[in-house]
Amino acid sequence: MPSALTTRWLFIGLFASIFSLTRPHSALAESTRRNKPRLNHGTATSTGLVCGTYEGNMLDALIANRIQRARIESSLPKLSPARTYTVGDLVVIEDDGTLVSEPSTNAFDLDQRLLHFAPNANGGYDVTAGTFAFDNTVGAVLNAGDDTNHNIAFTSGFSFAFAGQTWNSVWIRSNGNVTLGGIGNPDFYDPNDFFLALPMIAPLFADLNPLAGGRIHYRQAADRFVITWENVPEFNNNNSNTMQLTLFASGAFDIAYNGVGLVVPINGEPTLVGLTKGNPSAALQSVNLSNLPINGSSAGALFEAFEQIVFREVDIVATAKRFYAVQPDSFDQLVLLTDFDLLGADFAALYNGVRNEVLGLGMNQYDFTSQVGSAGRLQGFLHMNHLNLWPDDPNTPTPIVFNASYLDVLGQEAEHEWGAYVRFNREGQASDLTLGRGLGHWSFFLDTEGSVMEGNGWRDNNNGTFTTVRASDNFSLLDHYLIGLRPAEEVAPFFLIENPNQAFNCYGRNGDCAPELGVTVSGVKRLISVHDIIATEGQRNPSASTSPKVFRQGYIYLLRQGATASQQNLDKAERFRAAWPHYFSDRTDGRGIFQTQLGVALPVATVAGLVTSARNGSVIKNLEARLLEKNFVQPVYAGGHYAFRALAATANPAPLQATIVLRAYPYLPDTSTVMLAYGTTLQHPRQLQPLPQSTLQGTLRNAAGAGVRANLTLFVSSEVVDDFTLTATSDAQGKFAFSDLFISFPGMIEYDRLVIEPEIPYLSKTVTSLAINAGAPTVVDATLEPADLLLVNDDPAGAFQSFYQTSLQALGLAPYVWSQAQRGVAPLSQAPLFKNRAIIWYTGNASGANVLTQAERDSLSAYLDRGGRLFLTGQNIAESLSGNAFLNNRLHVSFVRNLNDAILHGVKGDPVGNGIRNIATSGAGGANNQNSRDHLQPEGVAQACVVFDTTSNAVVGVRVANAATNSRVVFLGFGVEAVASRAGFASREDVLRSALDWLNGTTAVKEQDGSQDLPTAFELSASFPNPLHAGLAGATTIIRYQLPPEASSKRVTLRVYDVLGRAVRTLVDATYQPGQFTAQWDGLDAQGSAAVSGVYFYKLEAGAQQAVRKLVLIR
Repeated sequence: MPSALTTRWLFIGLFASIFSLTRPHSALAESTRRNKPRLNHGTATSTGLVCGTYEGNMLDALIANRIQRARIESSLPKLSPARTYTVGDLVVIEDDGTLVSEPSTNAFDLDQRLLHFAPNANGGYDVTAGTFAFDNTVGAVLNAGDDTNHNIAFTSGFSFAFAGQTWNSVWIRSNGNVTLGGIGNPDFYDPNDFFLALPMIAPLFADLNPLAGGRIHYRQAADRFVITWENVPEFNNNNSNTMQLTLFASGAFDIAYNGVGLVVPINGEPTLVGLTKGNPSAALQSVNLSNLPINGSSAGALFEAFEQIVFREVDIVATAKRFYAVQPDSFDQLVLLTDFDLLGADFAALYNGVRNEVLGLGMNQYDFTSQVGSAGRLQGFLHMNHLNLWPDDPNTPTPIVFNASYLDVLGQEAEHEWGAYVRFNREGQASDLTLGRGLGHWSFFLDTEGSVMEGNGWRDNNNGTFTTVRASDNFSLLDHYLIGLRPAEEVAPFFLIENPNQAFNCYGRNGDCAPELGVTVSGVKRLISVHDIIATEGQRNPSASTSPKVFRQGYIYLLRQGATASQQNLDKAERFRAAWPHYFSDRTDGRGIFQTQLGVALPVATVAGLVTSARNGSVIKNLEARLLEKNFVQPVYAGGHYAFRALAATANPAPLQATIVLRAYPYLPDTSTVMLAYGTTLQHPRQLQPLPQSTLQGTLRNAAGAGVRANLTLFVSSEVVDDFTLTATSDAQGKFAFSDLFISFPGMIEYDRLVIEPEIPYLSKTVTSLAINAGAPTVVDATLEPADLLLVNDDPAGAFQSFYQTSLQALGLAPYVWSQAQRGVAPLSQAPLFKNRAIIWYTGNASGANVLTQAERDSLSAYLDRGGRLFLTGQNIAESLSGNAFLNNRLHVSFVRNLNDAILHGVKGDPVGNGIRNIATSGAGGANNQNSRDHLQPEGVAQACVVFDTTSNAVVGVRVANAATNSRVVFLGFGVEAVASRAGFASREDVLRSALDWLNGTTAVKEQDGSQDLPTAFELSASFPNPLHAGLAGATTIIRYQLPPEASSKRVTLRVYDVLGRAVRTLVDATYQPGQFTAQWDGLDAQGSAAVSGVYFYKLEAGAQQAVRKLVLIR
């Protein structure tokens, strides 16, 4: 019965696993190779099938073939050969009953039996059932471990005749067998050892583990040697297995079973019972050891295999031999598609490595070609499952393989010839963090440009997070290197996300998940170069200069016995075959070729060349080469060499016209056309002309014409290099220059915008639509306006800024943002330079010592002493400053406790609170960062303006007017950034407007409400009294104005000017609303100083409307 091993191991159908071997096992005994991983039998996931490729795939295929071959050789009558024929470029093979095995179970059934093996006259062994006996004198204990081998010399004059020799010692092996003259694989369990050139007797050849339980004994007597495996469990299982092998000098031996718990091995491998003389080319005989006697055997190996076949399986070794019966050995890979369902196979595709001679790939060399019928060329066998598992279009993504297409899956299985197995040098140690599932795919967290070998195309969000943007449809530059299409110098550095915050756990390893679009993680970015890989795995040999670039696949379409292929299925298989060459050429940027037709190889045309600078002959980096006729786009990171290969459609094609476009920064594009003869290579070196250079310069001034210092950033984009920026600064006269700029050239270099970030208090400015031309410098002059007010961002992480900026802009106010996390304590001495005398200071998520440091409190105190107007907002401020003089004497409150009441109310009738009756501080539209709002106790001159909703008389906001310093403060014990958007509640704009209007003293009192009384004209009345005798205590002049409904105006301002036109004081700067209003002027300027006696003008502005009147100030 054939083994289930050819497709036993699972790990996504797109996605195969590590395969790394040394010499084939037909070469003898003590060959060493990398350990085959011990894997548990897997199952399909709930979201997709998994793949059967793993390190031991080909070994499993070989043992399955040998077991099947033994059954065939033992069967009567002999089966007729399978029918093999070609349809187009497909080799169609019809099963003869030997290539396809149906699901079945052959469970172990020999417990409590004794088998007697005796040499016969035919050179083989007869097997009879003996009377059950078990020798309880078991002898010495062998210090056996998992997968260990122990050479024990015979004593007492005993020797054992077997396989044509007389032996004086025996190798006792943990895994239930003995060998003579040597051992198989010394480090791990492998049932292929049974078919080595090595004599073996196998009482119960399974993956046993004496290290986990039980013991192994041996006893020497004059006429026999007894070996006992006592209560030894399977690896990773808690069963118990006891059996005894007794060797007699005559060459006969007995096997007795006295409690075997193994029924079907849990690891999917066959359990073998029997003998082999160690001649791999001798006849094999598969028997039923429950059906005795067996007489007259002459087989070199006689055995029974106990196993379970869980789905329909294909003997790929025998299938390959049938292919070579009708085709030459001219293919690098064979691709199998079946006409039938595999009945529940939990893989979508798998790769069986047949040969590897390449070093530097993270796997050893091996060669099984002779065992599959190849004379040495075949590298691998790709099992692509049932044809109708896949959509009709091979490019269509399918959920059965995590939204990859048939061609994406084929891409991975084909590339398993070379990858992905390489580790990298991480701080002096070989690390496999680049690898994901089965150590044979790229890690989920490796940036692989969306490789078919997994990983993902990751976008660095430049904030500590990364997002997946491409998956499973490409060959990365690192893949190109492993395949042999590019030298190491052409592989740009890539990155690995270490310590990712997402706790993925696919198949037991953190990086083992299948690729997925739209996943965002945070982590540490580690750059890796191909030289880090070479430092661990060695140089690729052969190198890219001599490695093959043109490969061939042969397609097999397998039918069940007696079946006939439908034309529809043959046409579909032909579409799949024909689609692969273009897919591979396109994904390898025109570097590689795969042919899939039968018959003679088609010719390939190649054009290649070195690209250098016409200025100095230097090799050009970051080159982009295009072959327009084939739509190939080829990036060349370094080295300057491009190469394109094109496959002919016929054996005798006409020459190919090739248009080659070369682009690189900062050079003019180069376009050339050549004729390519198929079967030849044309060397076509090119030189690129540098772009001309010029200058961008200008002057930055304020409205008065004075120069302004600023930092300038020029944003540059290109289709051939990553976007970048250039920086400059303006001097005291406002002059700046960007020298030696390459001129604008669409696609090559474009100047997207110039961002001007001036010194305080001027607003940033962005200039777009820049074009740098040859010749005279490009001049950009700019007049910079002061910002309306200063916004101090005092969040420790510089967060929540956009909440304030957006709301202020909605009020028609342009803030100057000072981020203290980046720039230190804000220069509040510059506050009078802004249009609006108030400043906004928010603390965001600050707490404890991060809230208003001593330096910040000193700066705020000095600002208030100068008549400043402060809007201070943030949770934790009062709590963190509890007992501090600044909280008590400047903010005039004390801290009571934290409250988690998210609904607040403005105090009715209060000039700040009256317009903000309901405030929600959690929910959509807000920052949702409030968890410790401060309950305040007003003291002295502080007036409550905002209170909590559910806690009676609990104040969360106050306003303070200090007549001694002419300063004002609005202090809110919550962050305004958290104000949410809810129907019937105040908006963030409402809160900001109310606070700023009162702080600036620009709150005009609305004299009437009701739309029926709205004025119809824009009007500014004469002030009263006029003149204003400001020397009198508390003297003010009243100014009345009225505003009609006006949809086009967003704001209204009322300002006082001196006779020179200089602004003295802003009395009103508010959102436009219709009605009749009054404002007052107390004769003070914007800094709180007394204005001098004289004539003044007051001006009302709203959009395009304005009115001016005169008043006299007397002191």
